[in-house]
Parts: sequence; structure tokens; C-alpha cells
Amino acid sequence: LAWETYLQYDPSVVWVTAINVDMFQTANSGSNVFNGSEDTPDRDGAFYASAAELGVGAADSGSGVLARISIEAMSAGISSLNLSQPVLKNKDNVPIGDTNGDGYFDGMVFHAQFAVDQPDSDGDGTSDHCDDDDDNDTVPDGIDNCPNTANSNQTDSDGDTIGDACDACPNDPDNDIDGDGVCGDIDNCPNTPNSDQTDADADGIGDACDSCPNDPNNDIDGKGEFRP
Repeated sequence: LAWETYLQYDPSVVWVTAINVDMFQTANSGSNVFNGSEDTPDRDGAFYASAAELGVGAADSGSGVLARISIEAMSAGISSLNLSQPVLKNKDNVPIGDTNGDGYFDGMVFHAQFAVDQPDSDGDGTSDHCDDDDDNDTVPDGIDNCPNTANSNQTDSDGDTIGDACDACPNDPDNDIDGDGVCGDIDNCPNTPNSDQTDADADGIGDACDSCPNDPNNDIDGKGEFRP
């Protein structure tokens, strides 16, 4: 038995670091398997894998693993892993499983994706990149108002399209518009940054936006004067 194929991959994400062909073909007495694969590590995105039985033992038959190819992560990302142009030949160099005469094995060929350092928000074993419900709350990510936080009820108290479960300001539709870290529904100067919320006259209006910061009546007579 002899075989060959190419493993195609994204070298910016993974590399091929090793191949072991001492598998199915070495099971028979007298086996002498020649590894015709490329040297490893392989970093060009197309690894040529090949082996041939040179021994005089019984012919290989049945099913089994022809090789184990080891890959190593290089960086975060998604890499396709595709076996292409597979060829199987018997001891007489006659193609196996090639009914259409194109020179390649007609059986199922491996295609997959390999995720490196991909988050799995819901811990279901499927990376977020491939998971259409990252938080596993039964609401698909495309319509989930908190795609990474479970909230099957989708409650959105302030109607800002961000669910309460992941909304830093669940009762402020403007979501702290002045950026001072205090949500607008409780900010005593919702349009003026004042993270300290100082209110010297305790009138409910922060000093930063209070025209009369020391007058709790805020110039009640309209004269523009404050008299304690």
C-alpha cells in the first residue's frame, strides 16, 4: 500500500510540527514503511504527506489510521484544515478507490476548521466564532440584546436595545451620555461630567451644572442674587 495527500492550512495560525506513519501499515509482520513526507516543521501552508510499504510481508488490508499529523498553534485565529489530492495505490501500483479515473481517491476527504485561543462564552465546547448562541440562552446571537450574557427574557427597561443583563445603565437610554461613570437616571448633572456628584446646597443639582451651587432655592426671586 502506498498513499499521498496534501494538508492545506493557514500558516499564520498553525504549523505542521510532525508526522508519524508507523500506524496501520506497520501492523503486518515484515513491514518496512517508507515515510516520503516533507520535512517538519512545515510552515508554507501545504504539507505533503506520503508513505509506502516496501516490506515483503502480507499485503495491507482492512481499515486503520495511516498517519498522525501534529500541528502547533502559532497565533489566535481560525485555520481551515483540508486534505486534498489523496492517492491510494496497492502493491501493484494500481489506484484504489478511483472509479472516475482522475488519479485521486474518490472517498470522503477531510475538511475542518481549527480555532486557536477562541473564546467559548457559554462553555459548551463550541468557540464563539462557530457558535450562533454564544451565551447559550436559547436566543440566537443575531437577535440577542446581550449576545455574551445569558438573558432569555431579553428585558430592556430603557429601550436602548441593550438588555438589562449587560447594560451598565439599564434605566438610562443615553447610557451615561456625559461619560462621567454615573448613569443619567441618577446623575445630578446628566449632561455635564461630574463623577464626584458634589452638591453643596443639596438641591439635587450637582455643583458642576448648578447656576447657584450654594443656593438651594436657585435664585427663587429671579434677581440673580443669593442671600443666605
